[in-house]
Formats: sequence, C-alpha cells, structure tokens
Amino acid sequence: MGESINAIQHWENDCMGKIEELGKAKLPRQGWGWRYGFGLRELDRAYQSSRYKSDAELADIHERASRHQRLVDEGKAVWTEEDEEGYPVYDYGEHLGEQAFDEERVLNLVRGAFAISLHHYIETKIGPQLPKRNMNMSLRWNGLRLLAGNPMKSH
Repeated sequence: MGESINAIQHWENDCMGKIEELGKAKLPRQGWGWRYGFGLRELDRAYQSSRYKSDAELADIHERASRHQRLVDEGKAVWTEEDEEGYPVYDYGEHLGEQAFDEERVLNLVRGAFAISLHHYIETKIGPQLPKRNMNMSLRWNGLRLLAGNPMKSH
C-alpha cells in the first residue's frame, strides 16, 4: 500500500511538473498577447483624447447652427445680414461652415497620424512574430490609404 501511495504521489508530482512546464511555455505568448492588446488600448485612448477637443468643438458648432435655425424659423434672426442696398455683409451659415471645416481638417490630421502610429505599432509588434519576407513599400502605403486616406496628399 505504501508503494502505491508513493507511486500516486510521484505521478501527481510528475503531472504537476508537466502542467507547470506547459504553463510556462504558454506564458510568454500570453504575455505578448496581453501586452499587444494593452498597447492597442493605449493607442485607442490616446486617439480618443486627441479627438476630444475637436469633437466637442464640432458638436458645439452643430448646436449653434441648430439654435440659430430655430431662431430663423421663429423669425427672430436671419442667416445672412445685408446692408442698406441689399448686399450681404455677414453670413452666419458660411461662418459656421468654415469653423466646422477647420475642425474636420484637424480631425483628418489626427486620423492620419494615428493610422500611421497604428501601422507602425502593428508592424513592430507583429512583424517579429511573422516569417521574414520583403514587403513592397507601396503595399504598405496602400494599407494606410485604406485606413485613413492618403496621408501624403495635401487638401
């Protein structure tokens, strides 16, 4: 009986050792996956915080336009102010449109910058995990264009 208990304990120790070995073998990849996901979440947080001010400003512009439209509908305001001869002096719609366009340009720059950052992050983190091969740079730029348009093109 003592021999069978020793055999069972030896078998348990052997199994536990194998389980620990398997766990250790998986940990580097699990850790890599967690670090990769953490990096993606950090990039997303940075992207959202860099958009925060522009998104708030764009929402404010749309709210001001809606508020002004309600005043126009009530007959208390007009979109275009004119001088005595009927020539337009100031156009509220044009002004708000220019402000919205400026904010959209800022957001486009942020999108392009983070598309490049994301591409670089993926390339540096996943690249070493993949088999080595030469990749044409034009293919990489095509991938970036799909994400954020052409970052090298001026508007």
